[in-house]
Amino acid sequence: MPTAVIIGFQDESASRRVQTMLQNDWVKVDTTTDLSGLELCSTLKNVYAIALGICDGLGLGANTKAFVGTLAMDEMGRICEALGGRHATVHGLAGLGDLLTTGYSQHSRNRTLGEKLGAGGDWQRFLSEKTVEGVPACGAIKQLVNGRGLDLSLLETIDAVLCERVPAKEAMEEFFRRFSYG
Repeated sequence: MPTAVIIGFQDESASRRVQTMLQNDWVKVDTTTDLSGLELCSTLKNVYAIALGICDGLGLGANTKAFVGTLAMDEMGRICEALGGRHATVHGLAGLGDLLTTGYSQHSRNRTLGEKLGAGGDWQRFLSEKTVEGVPACGAIKQLVNGRGLDLSLLETIDAVLCERVPAKEAMEEFFRRFSYG
């Protein structure tokens, strides 16, 4: 099946050489020199995939999931900029591409954990049996952005569910009540 990946190097000519070696008719290779943005997106998509899974577990539907995904992209961009990455990286394979895969795939451990949280399933057991990168990443990202004045209400909501054990339904309802554009 056709696929695309992104590779990052500080040296643009090195990334072009590797791109030429790896790319073929079925594997497309994008490149970036934004190593911070690449690393942050690779981490953040796991956290926000949990929120997208919660939407699935609560049965909120495609429109709500698209709304939450859009908010996730916005927060990812602001986090990337605050921590030295480029906002544009969020709109490529490392951000949007990975978020779509991780947040919508039935094979994603992070989305599945969120679904279990939303449906009231045994998420602790699932967490003890699977590596779910978004759980420790959520707390780590919160620490990194602490004191930077960012409004990250979706990240805060995910953290409330994972760390403060607020039921997912209650946390998401509160999030939707509080959220407003502008």
